[in-house]
Amino acid sequence: MKAAVWKALSALLIAAFVALFAIGLTGGCTGMIETAAGGQVPMKCHWAFLATSYVAAIGAIAGLLALFTSQLMARRVACIMAMAAAVVAGLLPSPLGIGVCASAEMSCNASALAVFIASAVGFAIALVLCIKADPQAADKPKRSL
Repeated sequence: MKAAVWKALSALLIAAFVALFAIGLTGGCTGMIETAAGGQVPMKCHWAFLATSYVAAIGAIAGLLALFTSQLMARRVACIMAMAAAVVAGLLPSPLGIGVCASAEMSCNASALAVFIASAVGFAIALVLCIKADPQAADKPKRSL
């Protein structure tokens, strides 16, 4: 893969994780749940989106590593790390992770959909980068019959 294409795709990967980070910081409901003791705690969607923002930060770091390294194995490790971060970020607001509010009218359900889309985009870009990670692939001879 040419260096310019690699840098552009790496920048898109970083942008996907920055979008996940922003959604994670703003996506949860602002409502509170009253405990039996009389205190109040945030809803579970608050914690799901907070965890999503932490995982997105790790994914953005993986994107930066992919952007600035030129060795094959380092690029692949960064891309695999980004794919794992995208999968975890996508699972956190789902029932397999922490989950979001059960009510469909809550704003966190729309934010969860945005998280799923952004993580799917991040995973797809990281997968392409992982497959095309060899910086010398264009210089290698092609097979012929």
